[in-house]
Amino acid sequence: MDAQIWYQRSTFISESISSY
Repeated sequence: MDAQIWYQRSTFISESISSY
């Protein structure tokens, strides 16, 4: 499993929620 991908996804999701 690539932790980098998970980190990038987490950041993207976090930003999406923040924008909401």
